[in-house]
Amino acid sequence: MSALNITNATGGSSISLNGSSLAVKELFYYSLNNILFQRGILPQDTFERKEAFGIAVMHTTDPKLKDYMKKLSKQIQRWLINKELRKLVVAIVEVDTKVTIEKWDFEIRLDPSLTENLANSSVTIDDKKIALEMGSTLRQITSCVSFLPIIQKKCSFDVIAHTGDALAPDSEWEVTRERSMIEPTEVKLRTSSTGIHNVGAKVQYQLR
Repeated sequence: MSALNITNATGGSSISLNGSSLAVKELFYYSLNNILFQRGILPQDTFERKEAFGIAVMHTTDPKLKDYMKKLSKQIQRWLINKELRKLVVAIVEVDTKVTIEKWDFEIRLDPSLTENLANSSVTIDDKKIALEMGSTLRQITSCVSFLPIIQKKCSFDVIAHTGDALAPDSEWEVTRERSMIEPTEVKLRTSSTGIHNVGAKVQYQLR
């Protein structure tokens, strides 16, 4: 997967639902990579540096993880185009205890002022502003390492998608419960907007 070029994805001065879905998909893709790298969930030598949204980001080189992320990204884009995706959650889970110690939430909202005929229309956008906002979200994820508790035990991760009630899950994806935490500390990150989708990010963590 290559770094997103906002101008190519949106046509420069306007953005469609497809273009916006591509941008949001890429934001989550690099956010997930960044979280796994910064939180030490996977060995640092399995990542390489790339550029996305005008900044340097970390990108996995692990073949199995790349294949998983490719399939996940395609599904995310389909959900977004169908206006079915509400939220994506990255849960960090201790392997031994199965306890969720950290959650990264990406809440996705369609601009309520847009019409139902969104699939056949587009909105005027500032492509540089989109790239700046999404790049800022990635920078904030990196900066969170300064206050998040050090992860002492071996952890894995889950990606949980909140979709519309009417959505029938694909055979590749399991229906699962939300990963709950007891009185977590919460820090909200900035909201990114494509002009069609607003993505509000936050991190929740357990003081240990």
